[in-house]
Amino acid sequence: MYFRSIRVLGAVLFTAGLGAGAAIAEPLNCQAYGVKAVAQQQQNKDMNCGLGGGAWSSDMSAHVNWCRTAKMADLVHEDNARADALRACVVQKNNAEIERAEQEQKQRQQIEICKSYARSSIEQHALNTARKCGFGGGAWTANYAGHFEWCLGASETAIIREGQARENQLIGCKAAQQASESNRCDDYAAIAVGQNASMVKRKCGFGGGVWSSNASSHKNWCLKVSPATAKKRQDSRANDLDNHCGKTVCRTTRSGFPKFSTTTRCRYVPNP
Repeated sequence: MYFRSIRVLGAVLFTAGLGAGAAIAEPLNCQAYGVKAVAQQQQNKDMNCGLGGGAWSSDMSAHVNWCRTAKMADLVHEDNARADALRACVVQKNNAEIERAEQEQKQRQQIEICKSYARSSIEQHALNTARKCGFGGGAWTANYAGHFEWCLGASETAIIREGQARENQLIGCKAAQQASESNRCDDYAAIAVGQNASMVKRKCGFGGGVWSSNASSHKNWCLKVSPATAKKRQDSRANDLDNHCGKTVCRTTRSGFPKFSTTTRCRYVPNP
């Protein structure tokens, strides 16, 4: 409707100019020109385009007075210039909104990646402790939130490299100790105890037999079930730690575009 009104105004100005047979616009046409110019300036304000200069005034009389001294071509040019600038502003705002949505999608994906990374890091720490491999340093901490926050600021390459480096060290440790497939349930029990320790440390409040600090109990249960069943229970505990041991924090911001709009963004924050 807005851009259609621009075309209508141009037609009125152009037709009136032909009828008068003069290069100077008539006062009646200048009144219409002023109304349109002020309306364009209001849209400039509403959309926070930031367009400025004499052409973008809210002063009706200023536009009308300028019009009375201008040629028809000048009026059309000025009106079209404002219309083009407003169209460009709309495109820019739309592009900015698309970019913001893409960034939010990337952030959500990064959070899911970092949940997995932090969980894997805790499991690797548990194996390091159970096998008495002796690896240390910040990469081998039992702090779930610490791994999670580090991951949020790291590149995809760095995340993969860090996790793989720990895995390679564990593989080397296991080979050096001549571990065999019979140790499968030792590993399961070590991870289960580590998951329980993480649950207690983070004050998750989970209960039941699946949450225990007794490695023997976990191992004995593991020996009675298939590897797939043991893995399913291990993953169930990991899912609880990933998704049910934290809180959702929301922040509401106010935006000028669209006018008087508010946006609420929420983020999952794990217990440390």
